[in-house]
Amino acid sequence: MISFADEGIVLVRGFCAPETADVFAEELVLWRENTAGVGGSFKRDSKISGDVYSVFAPFEGALRLWLPKIELVVGAPLVPINSFARIYGHGSQLVRHSDLPCLQIGVSICLRRDNVDWPFCATDRLGRDVSLSQQQGDAVVYAGDLCHWREGTYKGTEQAQLFLHYCLASGPFATTHRFRGRKNLGITAPASSGWLGLLSRGYRRLRGQFR
Repeated sequence: MISFADEGIVLVRGFCAPETADVFAEELVLWRENTAGVGGSFKRDSKISGDVYSVFAPFEGALRLWLPKIELVVGAPLVPINSFARIYGHGSQLVRHSDLPCLQIGVSICLRRDNVDWPFCATDRLGRDVSLSQQQGDAVVYAGDLCHWREGTYKGTEQAQLFLHYCLASGPFATTHRFRGRKNLGITAPASSGWLGLLSRGYRRLRGQFR
């Protein structure tokens, strides 16, 4: 039987209950409503285009709570790095890319979708292009260095995804990138001029809406 270690990607049906996915999706919609025009949407990401709303660090409890389940899929101890969530709108595109080196394990969870299928695609460890259709609550667990994308342009209305990222506990990033350089999950990152700075500035603006 081919395993995650062989292919580097697994579709986990029913990873979370539809009711749980719906709660996360509704929370994400509320973030969008309450952060409109104040920096909640990061459309500068070169991997995506079109009508896309993204927010960093919205559901980091999931990053920690589901860690044992994801470790079982991967077959190795993991260290949490960061989470974010995204709502793709009509006309969105997700081009071929691989994740940053520290994001060794990625998890893409379908929170909500309409009846238009827009599969998660990747080139697996065996060199095959795979296309994985997700229903609400399904998760794709994949190695971050795999090339992955969504085919073509999204023809539906909206699709909400939650993303969790980890590194291997035995790898080089376990100490340097644990919690993405933060003291703990759920708090802002140290300021910097790079990706961490973007996360920090954006998350501070988002958190400020609820104080």
